[in-house]
Amino acid sequence: MGQALPSWLYRQRITIDHTRVPEDVTDFPVLITDAVVQASLFTHARSDGADIVVTGGGETTRLKRALVTYDAIAGELELYVRIPSLSSVTDTGICICYGNASAAETNDADTWNPDYGVVYDLKEDPAGVAPQAKDSTVKAVHSTYELAGATALDNTLWGGRCILFDNGPRLLVADHSRTLIGSPSRPGRTP
Repeated sequence: MGQALPSWLYRQRITIDHTRVPEDVTDFPVLITDAVVQASLFTHARSDGADIVVTGGGETTRLKRALVTYDAIAGELELYVRIPSLSSVTDTGICICYGNASAAETNDADTWNPDYGVVYDLKEDPAGVAPQAKDSTVKAVHSTYELAGATALDNTLWGGRCILFDNGPRLLVADHSRTLIGSPSRPGRTP
């Protein structure tokens, strides 16, 4: 049997430890960072990361993915992958494929299942053209900063960086471990 995705020259297998999955879940977006990939990803993938593909463990099924950050020079990666089924009993394997100079992969808006209201990566320039906060879900609920030229503020009370948006009285607090959307008096979590 021939290798799936033969134009992708490099592969890295990643195992998701079942002991870190409290219960079986389906269509769950898993965060893959530079902490779990080999350095060869940054030397052999395209400089823009457009050749990064994630497959199931058998390397035949492409998985939905959203590449938020890829910096080959700094060795930084923030990649969300929608895993069809995560088991709390057995490990789940996936494979990152890269090294295809002619590939032009794009983010899949349906990396995030319909249960997610909005997902803001906060990678856009706050002083840029509105809307500055792009929703990564298929709902495309983009937001604009309340004040022209606003910047993200450090707010230790809320545990991270905060931004006020114009589409309602919401405070967004985000770091790499959680995103909280709500008002200061009635915070709520996104799934």
